[in-house]
Amino acid sequence: MITAQFVALKAREARLIAQRDRLGEVNFPESLNSNDLNVRQELASQTSIFSSQKASRESTIEVFEQRIGQLQSKLNGLDARKSAKEELAQSFAEELSDVGELLSQGFSDKTRLRELERNVASLKGDAAELAANVSSTEIEIGETRLQIILTEREFQNDVAGQLGETQTNLNDLTERTNAVQDIVNRTVVRAPAAGIVSGMQFHTIRGVVQPGRPIADIVPQSEEFIVDAQVSPNDIDRVAIGMDATIRFSAFGSAVPTIFGEVINLSADRIVDEVTGMPYYLARVVVTEEGKANLGDLILLPGMPAEVFIKTGSRTFLQYLFKPFSNALARSFIED
Repeated sequence: MITAQFVALKAREARLIAQRDRLGEVNFPESLNSNDLNVRQELASQTSIFSSQKASRESTIEVFEQRIGQLQSKLNGLDARKSAKEELAQSFAEELSDVGELLSQGFSDKTRLRELERNVASLKGDAAELAANVSSTEIEIGETRLQIILTEREFQNDVAGQLGETQTNLNDLTERTNAVQDIVNRTVVRAPAAGIVSGMQFHTIRGVVQPGRPIADIVPQSEEFIVDAQVSPNDIDRVAIGMDATIRFSAFGSAVPTIFGEVINLSADRIVDEVTGMPYYLARVVVTEEGKANLGDLILLPGMPAEVFIKTGSRTFLQYLFKPFSNALARSFIED
């Protein structure tokens, strides 16, 4: 599963980052905070790896540090012995000088002189040997410290390599996940607005929809009631946005008085009816608040037929005789 792989890689990445930054614990990302058993097990596994590797590394370093402590103690002892030998050799050398002066005056013999010379030579030899031991011990201490540095460096290099590989795999997985998610997203059809599905064109499960093909009509559910009216091209020059209109719904009969509306939109060009072949202009008329009040408890449904009378002006009695129609009459349907 891609999800399981993602969790494993993200948890591993978090553990490696904690090791790279020498943290005391693993800080897992918020995206992995889940009550899912598999996720918790993966986090526990990475935490266990972090703790065991941390303990192992600290144990190795502790051994080196103990070795350094032992060598340092040895070094201190060698330094003390060397200093003692050098001081004793200096003392014998001073005595040797005094004996030599007495011998020149006839107050001493050569036996004492030769003994002192041997003692001075022996002490100097011992001091030189101790100095060599001091140098070799200092070298051992340096080498042990270098082993600590190399151990840390090797571990960090290994962590860096694993982290780079993990992040590469994460990037690859993310790309594949996005591709799969895109396929999944295209199996879900979302309407631009909430409403009622009408006129479904596809009914087959797992069917394929060709690009550009309509799937269904959505009748928006909104607080506004909008009626689409067809206006004759002969009357369009007398219709304008903002004009008052009256609407009559034949489904209600005489139960509802005239509903008031207002023209809110006119099509920029004429439209030809696909069924009748007659041209018309589309006028959208919204029911006003006063019109909604007149509806009372009655409910408007999509597709209900209505007659729309757009008030284009007022005329005198003679104008009514010569031109009987004052409104542009149109058969209409509520917007779907």
